[in-house]
Amino acid sequence: LNTVIPFGDDEYYKARPGLGVDRDQILKLDDYHGLHPRLAGLKSLYDEGRLAVLQGVGYPNPDRSHFRSMDIWHSAEPERETFDRGWLGRTLDAQVGAADAQAPALALGVQRLPLALVASKINVPAVSDLSAYRLEVGSGSSELQAPPRKLLSEHAERNDQTGGELDFLRQTALTAYRSAERLRSVTEGYKAAAEYPASGLGARLKLIAQIIASGLETRIFFVSLSGFDTHSQQAAAHQLLLAELGDAVQAFHK
Repeated sequence: LNTVIPFGDDEYYKARPGLGVDRDQILKLDDYHGLHPRLAGLKSLYDEGRLAVLQGVGYPNPDRSHFRSMDIWHSAEPERETFDRGWLGRTLDAQVGAADAQAPALALGVQRLPLALVASKINVPAVSDLSAYRLEVGSGSSELQAPPRKLLSEHAERNDQTGGELDFLRQTALTAYRSAERLRSVTEGYKAAAEYPASGLGARLKLIAQIIASGLETRIFFVSLSGFDTHSQQAAAHQLLLAELGDAVQAFHK
């Protein structure tokens, strides 16, 4: 409620006597709703007609568990209890062949692949830290590393595959190898068209802009901004998160 604020409803201030945002600070969208004052980046997009706000989005009989709710969000299957693919993964399976060499999707800034991108036919790379996402085989100069790099690529592409886990591991190795090389190449010599905030989300969105500008065929990018499950110092923590979100999205859009 402190993201899109119903300042026209007195119940908001009764329920939040300490956390309620003053009316004169709110970035008003109409006579009833407004954005948090630290969302100036999103407000500018709204004023340009490039941002819409959808309220009351949910599903029948909501589950109050964080974990169950996340599974439903990522799977888009609220009636199921277990999941083997996410809604984006199912989309990828329907559009991309298992042997497609291009990475059609990429998850950035996450420790593990989110359920939304889990597919059965392809391996989506998950990159927690770009500086660590590189193929370091051996040591020394790039010339010394070239033979093992070539060997790994050839091994991953072997056509004497027999199915099962070995095939999956080979394809995973090839996907990681090629996506690492592509990410390395697109980060060299790129000048952003906008000034990005010095934040984690800003850095990840800047990298996505680089990938798009490079002409690579990646169609789906997944980024995450965590920390919203606040329990103390909520006002200060929340406003910092919203500023990071709004400023990074504004720069990326520009």
